[in-house]
Amino acid sequence: MGPYMPAPIDQMPSRGPNEDDDTKGETNQDEDDSSSDDEIGPSLPGARGSAADEEAAAQRRLASRVQTAEDKITRDEWMLVPPEHGDWTSKVDPTKIRSRKFQTGKGARAPTAKSGDNSLWMETAADKAKRVADEVMGVRRPANETGEDEDPKAKAARIEAQETQRRIDEYNTKNRGKSLMDEHSKSKDRKEEDDPSKRAFDREKDIVGSSKKIGLQQKKQMLERAADFGSRFSKGNYL
Repeated sequence: MGPYMPAPIDQMPSRGPNEDDDTKGETNQDEDDSSSDDEIGPSLPGARGSAADEEAAAQRRLASRVQTAEDKITRDEWMLVPPEHGDWTSKVDPTKIRSRKFQTGKGARAPTAKSGDNSLWMETAADKAKRVADEVMGVRRPANETGEDEDPKAKAARIEAQETQRRIDEYNTKNRGKSLMDEHSKSKDRKEEDDPSKRAFDREKDIVGSSKKIGLQQKKQMLERAADFGSRFSKGNYL
């Protein structure tokens, strides 16, 4: 039992050199096929394909830049042009904020003053900083100040409204007392200032000041009570 022994060398068939080369070529081809089958994923592009892909990508980037330059975002005209006098947007101008008090009479219906400086609607942060610095130094007039070219009717209405408000405030000061809120806040502040627990001992406030508030009748009652203190500590008489 076991494998057969090979035949003698002189009895083995002879092979030529071409047959050995063909056998090696077939073996190498089989190995290449098996190795290519083992690869996973797409194969790497060649040098010619890589250059073409880069050129195509560059063309796409150039086309996108040209399209972006053509489609540049622009603001509409109504965003850049300041509102005209009498427009509804002039009523919401933050530089013309009116008093929050109740206004009645002609002053409440008075038209707003016309301002000739409309640069506030288009100024940048740097322009605003320069404008504020010039106003502080007195180089230019404040933007919310009424100009000399104010309409005479609007100016007269504004002056009348200010005079009416002044008369109302003067009448309230003379004929009306302080509100409960004002009195309560003042009394609260006074109590907080006079709190003895939050300050050091003061003879003028704690002794002299408190004795000045006592009247003659109260002093008399205190003396009568003090005269009877001796009888409270005497010996009791139960008989």
